[in-house]
Amino acid sequence: MRYRDCKAQKTRRRKKRKWKKKGEEEKEEEKRRKKRRRGKTREEERRENKRKEEGRGKTKKEDEKRRRKKRKKRKEKRRKS
Repeated sequence: MRYRDCKAQKTRRRKKRKWKKKGEEEKEEEKRRKKRRRGKTREEERRENKRKEEGRGKTKKEDEKRRRKKRKKRKEKRRKS
């Protein structure tokens, strides 16, 4: 007779088996779902990606920080000339 697994091992094994059978798109969707469970919504992800492509910070705060730095540099240039 085979030894008995604890419940956690059984579920882990079952999940692994399921994962192997899944296609690539399904796996990606699952990863996205897990991310969402951690807190980020799809909308937030989309917003962040859009900002990254435009070369801005992830958040408004980071954006504002960058603007302040640029403003400071411009002021210094004006002072020098």
